[in-house]
Amino acid sequence: MVNDSELKRAQGIMGRLNGYLPHRWPKWWQPSALQFKDGPVGPFRGARMLRVAGRSSSFRRQAIPPGHVSVLVQGSPSILLAGDTSYTQDLLLAGKVDGVSPDEQVSRKTLGDIRELARQRPLVYLPSHDPECESRLNASLTLPE
Repeated sequence: MVNDSELKRAQGIMGRLNGYLPHRWPKWWQPSALQFKDGPVGPFRGARMLRVAGRSSSFRRQAIPPGHVSVLVQGSPSILLAGDTSYTQDLLLAGKVDGVSPDEQVSRKTLGDIRELARQRPLVYLPSHDPECESRLNASLTLPE
C-alpha cells in the first residue's frame, strides 16, 4: 500500500527526475493506493487501520500521511515507523527537512506534527536511515516532549 499522491509522483520520467526509482521496483510488486479514511490520529487529520492477516495482537497499527506512509504502532510507548520523514531523530528535533522532498512546507509540517504527536503520547521515533533506531527501540527511548 502506498499513498496515492506519492505513487503518482513516482511514475514515469518525472518520477525518475524527482529521485524515485520505479524502474527498480520488483516486477511482481503492484502497489495499491492507500486512502486515509479512518479519522484523525493526534495532529494527523487522517489515518488508516492496518490489519495483519492471520495474526491477533494487542497493538493497533495505523498508517498516517502525508506523502509517504509512516506506521504508528499504538502501545505503551507507541512506536512510529517513520520511513523517510527525516534521516535521523536529531534532524526531526531540529526541524530540518533533509533528503528528497517534493514540497518542503509539507515536510516541515510533518516534522512538526510528529513532534506534536510525541507531546500527546510517549513515542519511540524510528526513521529508516537512523543508525540509532535499534538502540532506541530496545530501550524504549521516547522523543522528548
